[in-house]
Amino acid sequence: MALQHQIDSRQTLRDLIANPLNTLQNVAFNVGQLPGIVTQSTSLHFGYLQNEVRIGPNTFARNFMINGIEADAVIRVQGLSSPMRGAGVMGRLGLTARFAPGANQVWVTDQQTGCSVLILQWPGNQYSMVHLQPNADNEFNRFSRYLINRYDNFRAGYKNLWLKQEVTAVVNASVVGGVYPQRYILIQSNFNTMAGREMQIIGVRNGGGWSFFQQIYQYDMFNGVYNIINVRNLAWTNWHAYVPYMAY
Repeated sequence: MALQHQIDSRQTLRDLIANPLNTLQNVAFNVGQLPGIVTQSTSLHFGYLQNEVRIGPNTFARNFMINGIEADAVIRVQGLSSPMRGAGVMGRLGLTARFAPGANQVWVTDQQTGCSVLILQWPGNQYSMVHLQPNADNEFNRFSRYLINRYDNFRAGYKNLWLKQEVTAVVNASVVGGVYPQRYILIQSNFNTMAGREMQIIGVRNGGGWSFFQQIYQYDMFNGVYNIINVRNLAWTNWHAYVPYMAY
């Protein structure tokens, strides 16, 4: 069965690259446990089984169970990996590396559960991605903590606003010679997380550049399946010196 699982994984990867929107509407993608805090080009583990794809370290991508037995469905794909920068981590607001598309076929980041992801296109066809986890409640002042703990909508909106300021700090740290990005995509997940939904961002090589997609789903614990709620191809927004961010 392991060989058949790997054949299925290879076909799903081909489908993702050839027709990403259709593939993401039918297969739930789950990326996790990416190492470090900076983007790197690497050989990613990619496994498909029963309408779910797992991408990440070998142990994460292999974490499929059929009748209690681990299924070896893993193949490898060259891609860019942008791990989450956790709250309080050293270098969290440091510069984000730039990459030309090169030989990379996919671009992944950890699943979003309250985090914000900012994708940048720089002059010279270079790209960056940064994924920031929101600060813990106890890092805000007393009045903000009171509102955060009392009103869910305030919690989501306030943390999104705070994260916009922090991703701006990352952009400023990444500017070289006063040259800012040309375009950006900002995806914030706090309101979806509040509603019990999970979000995955996937980049797919598109000629000499990248197309990025958002997949939102909810895990049905009773039936053990992911219900895909929405998938969309994310649009770029032109960068301006003062950024009143448009966010998904």
